[in-house]
Amino acid sequence: SEVLPAESGIDTGFRLRPNLHLAFADAEATALQHGLAWLNQHPGFSAEWLDAEAARQVEPRIAPEALGATLCEGTAEVDAAAFTRALAQAAGAEVNRAEAVGVTRNGHGGLSVQLAEGDTLACGALALTQGPWLAAGARWLGTPLPLTPLKGEIVRLAAAGAPVECAVSRRDCYATTKPDGLLWAGATEELAGFDETPSTSGRQALLDVVRQMLPSLASAEIVRHTACFAPHDARRLAHCRAAARRRCRLRRRRRRPQRHSVRAGARQGACGPHRRKRAGTRFGRLQPKPFRRLAAPSRRVPPSGESWRRAFADAPFRTSARRLIAGRSRCRQRPAHIRRCLTHPIARGLFGDD
Repeated sequence: SEVLPAESGIDTGFRLRPNLHLAFADAEATALQHGLAWLNQHPGFSAEWLDAEAARQVEPRIAPEALGATLCEGTAEVDAAAFTRALAQAAGAEVNRAEAVGVTRNGHGGLSVQLAEGDTLACGALALTQGPWLAAGARWLGTPLPLTPLKGEIVRLAAAGAPVECAVSRRDCYATTKPDGLLWAGATEELAGFDETPSTSGRQALLDVVRQMLPSLASAEIVRHTACFAPHDARRLAHCRAAARRRCRLRRRRRRPQRHSVRAGARQGACGPHRRKRAGTRFGRLQPKPFRRLAAPSRRVPPSGESWRRAFADAPFRTSARRLIAGRSRCRQRPAHIRRCLTHPIARGLFGDD
């Protein structure tokens, strides 16, 4: 913060700015409170939870709907462009403003950067710091990277009153007064390619955020509206989508009650001839399968052989039942109620002693 401006002679705009992260719902307050331990374990940082009254002592203009906020001390900000120029100046680097179009390897193990004007720059080591354009530079070396530009928009407002001395934020958006005296509000995130045109929807979204966090500054005049790019890893989006699917499955798992059949043998762990096989799993939980009972005569044996014939002719799965009762089934273990029926004189007369 002090050495770099002294060595380079360039003001980087470094200044410490506390961050006041607001919560407008119980779920947001719980998430912020759970993150306090992670913030406090880093040297140089301190975070604490403030209720609504204590948060308004830090910034009196926050919305009355805020339930509380996390105050994080030790955060800072710099001017990114000035910081980069200061690093180059302090390191004694030579800056060549040209467009690179390719990289080639020479016979001595070195590299050569091809410029759009036709010149080449020989080097022994190469560092690609192209930001969202890094995917094109990585292809020069035969190492494709899944990077895409992430578009972000910022509005600068001329707000009346005292400057906002801390960074007031909610979720991914913030509002704070910069050294130029303007209130900066940002930033949106959109996968729109290399389209750097500021959008009406982005401007309105940022104004809505300012109106929600700092209602008294909602009438501030827009001075400037810009858009910029940041590198975005496509794999991060895939990981976020996978995590969202896992959370969705867990929520459905908690909401869905465990279903048990009231029929004998359909419960998990039931014993006897009707013991079910292990069901397939879905979302990490056993799902009961429909219980299929073989068509067999009732426990009350019919009084005549003709009634037996009618019962088996009209029953479902009658082929399996006939084979089982007649002793021609491959299953050697017969259900208990069928074994009792086979001992009846009428059954022996119809199907034999097998």
